[in-house]
Amino acid sequence: MIFNGVKMSKVAICNKALALLGARKITSLADDMQEAIVLNNVYTGSLKTILSECLWHFAAKRAVLNLTTEKPVFGDGNVFALPGDIVRLFKTNLPQDCAYTIEGQNLITNADSVGIIYTFLNEADEMYPPYFTNAFTYLLAHDVSYELTGTTSKTQELLELYEMQYLPAARSKNARDVTPDKVRDSAWVDSVFGTVWG
Repeated sequence: MIFNGVKMSKVAICNKALALLGARKITSLADDMQEAIVLNNVYTGSLKTILSECLWHFAAKRAVLNLTTEKPVFGDGNVFALPGDIVRLFKTNLPQDCAYTIEGQNLITNADSVGIIYTFLNEADEMYPPYFTNAFTYLLAHDVSYELTGTTSKTQELLELYEMQYLPAARSKNARDVTPDKVRDSAWVDSVFGTVWG
């Protein structure tokens, strides 16, 4: 999906962040210049940070977890493997009275099956809506600011803009992408996940 007819590449996102700092543009993250090296070091970490902020619709997935042969070292429960691309778990189809815990890349619960909705590490930058890109730009600029500018005031200013303005705006617009009416899933999804997503 390309929004507004414009594809935002990783380099374009990085250059928007650099523009906020008055820094030089890059042509590639493989460039032999400080800006590219610093951005290359933090980009994935910054992306994981903002993806964990809420259930972004372009980065949401459903999965039925695989039951492993492992057992907890102590205590009861079944051990389910979480997806390798998971950033943050947001929902399960477990009943409210069924507890679970996450340990490493596993989910442990007494249930016999588990379905989840989660945010995955979506690196397909052409799928990012403008509101997400705007917020991500400010977070990325913050994350490289001190190393590139050496000023704490600019770094703090960018963090405040991200947390107080651009992230809340992005989360609000993301929430509008969901219909307010509860829509039933297909019979197959209901049979797998149940109807307790809410």
